[in-house]
Amino acid sequence: MVDQAGWRVVVLDDDVNTMVTVTYLLRHVAGLSPDDAAWTMLRVHEQGSAEVARFAELAEAEQLAVRLQSFGLHGLVWGSS
Repeated sequence: MVDQAGWRVVVLDDDVNTMVTVTYLLRHVAGLSPDDAAWTMLRVHEQGSAEVARFAELAEAEQLAVRLQSFGLHGLVWGSS
């Protein structure tokens, strides 16, 4: 992962997944720590979206987004400058 540039994986809020489910998936699929997963879930819930990770390579970002999508989360890849 990189600090400022690269490809961002963003999760969007939905009306289907519970906060517990989102936190669990952020921990076990995206590899976030328990605290980071909880914070990210709250941001998704309150603001409608949150960045989960950044990658230097598009393929890595797409891989995480697809994994999140396979578990029912709305994961997107956005380029950042």
